[in-house]
Amino acid sequence: MVISIFILVFSVALFLFYLQAVCERILLREFADPLSEPIIEANSLAFPAIRKLLEQSGTPAECSGLRESLKADCWALVHLLKHAFNRSGRLTSSERLLTLYFRALSAVANVAQGPALLRMIAVLEYFANVLGERAKSARFGSCAA
Repeated sequence: MVISIFILVFSVALFLFYLQAVCERILLREFADPLSEPIIEANSLAFPAIRKLLEQSGTPAECSGLRESLKADCWALVHLLKHAFNRSGRLTSSERLLTLYFRALSAVANVAQGPALLRMIAVLEYFANVLGERAKSARFGSCAA
């Protein structure tokens, strides 16, 4: 019984390690011309202000409120990724992995508040950049037609 529990815990830990490694690799993608500012302003997203707060003051005492704001931003961006400038109406495999990673980080944010919140913000910034890139290609693609 103890061995099976150990194997289960070890398997879950290994899965989370590989998930983090793959997602960190996805987040390293460079965007040629990131256009996330219009997306952020149009949707009143809070993650840039939260990043600034974390960079200035370290880990704030009220982490749960910040985590809930980041969750709301995530769901707004995921909705836009599914429905704006997307013909298939679905997330790509890397976007699905990053959403899973965001949920795992949200669960861990109670323990490792500062680093987990900053990684959650990195995922949101990636989503906003992807949306900006899609908007740019749709805008210029429609002019060429």
